[in-house]
Amino acid sequence: MKAFIILLVLMFGACSERGGNSFTKVPDNDQSIVINVEQLSEKIPRFYEINAGNKKIELFVIKIDGQPGAYLNRCRKCFASGLGFSFEENSIRCKTCNESFPASEIPTGVGSCHPIRIKGVLNNGNFSVERKAVYSTYLNPSKS
Repeated sequence: MKAFIILLVLMFGACSERGGNSFTKVPDNDQSIVINVEQLSEKIPRFYEINAGNKKIELFVIKIDGQPGAYLNRCRKCFASGLGFSFEENSIRCKTCNESFPASEIPTGVGSCHPIRIKGVLNNGNFSVERKAVYSTYLNPSKS
């Protein structure tokens, strides 16, 4: 039941738009993002924003070849810029180095230009990402 409520909040929660990406703000009291995998479209990301202390951390969840994955909206190579990625017609583009590649290559990227994976868990058709995993990955991107 809690997962269903979280999903509803995420679906109808406050959204903002930056750089062509629409972000859903995760309520501060939620400890995880829970998404029904069947509601994810193949190679189309869903963007989220989490407040962690005084930081706003952007991430996205995307299904590739039927498998969900969560990633920081930051390029491994261009992490410090904080500009993230834009998505257009099944492709991803780093807003800093302007590197572009098919969405299907997100897990491997091109060279060192790729989003940083966040640990998530798939259970009974729901994909969940813990707030602490997002924050830990953000603080230590090289360990992901």
